[in-house]
Amino acid sequence: MAQYLQRTIHLFRKSRILAVISIFALQMSFLGFLAPIDVHAQEQEEPDDFNTINWAYAAAFGTGVYRVRGDVEVFVLHVQPKWTKEIKWERYFGERPMLLELRFPITFGVHNYDFENIVGDFLEFRFKQISFAPGAVVEFPMSRRWSLRAYGHLGWGTDTSDKDDSSWLYWGGIKSRLLFPFLGLDFGLLNGLIVYGYTPKQGASQDFSELLTGLECDIPLGKLQWQGEPLFLKTHIINRWYLDDLNFIYNFENPPELSWQWEIGISLAKKSNIKLWFLSFERIGVAYRYARDTRGISVYTRSVFK
Repeated sequence: MAQYLQRTIHLFRKSRILAVISIFALQMSFLGFLAPIDVHAQEQEEPDDFNTINWAYAAAFGTGVYRVRGDVEVFVLHVQPKWTKEIKWERYFGERPMLLELRFPITFGVHNYDFENIVGDFLEFRFKQISFAPGAVVEFPMSRRWSLRAYGHLGWGTDTSDKDDSSWLYWGGIKSRLLFPFLGLDFGLLNGLIVYGYTPKQGASQDFSELLTGLECDIPLGKLQWQGEPLFLKTHIINRWYLDDLNFIYNFENPPELSWQWEIGISLAKKSNIKLWFLSFERIGVAYRYARDTRGISVYTRSVFK
């Protein structure tokens, strides 16, 4: 009887793992199928109002270098000091504490434009931007393996070469991470819905929404150590589906679009934070971003979930 019960429990756990993997595969297939359809459908339409990509969205992409069809290059440095407080609430969350974070992100950007405008004249110019958008994050441990994160930011930014080109910025949303073991490794199923927007000093407000789906994996590196602790290789694959198509409006005849984006990342980490001088990082990694009209390489220091 005990052996039968043990086999039943084993099959149940295995089926849960397969269910999680199946859900992830369906999500990625669904988004990967819809993204191209959405792009081609958009090619056949000529909407009057464009939701244009603005420098105000730089904080949404994080530290890195991004290129659009070889015409636009954007360099972004996103620094995010934070303060974290653990709140124990065993009645609702058990042993895992609820986390409260106050964040103070500062974003610097350099935008290089090198293209022909609509009348055939060759244009080449550069501008710099800076923004500050403090915010708060609350992480809820829904179970031993499932966590939810809700967050919001509100701030202000400006083009340093044109003081009249300034905007109020905001972004926020909710993310989910479900941890599960498979083949001796630790995986995390990620989902999220995020909204980004800005209200310029001159002109109309704009915003867009991002639906995020992905998978994380932690791979131990055997006897390799750093700062006296075992090293882990942490990887992720992410699909970002933008519910509102974004356009780079400098080319009116065939504006580059951003309807979806894939991201593959790899990083090094250990159990505790990595300390370099007076700085502390959860991990140190590099990610490659790919979309139909854009490419990018970003540097990141925390999980996509965070």
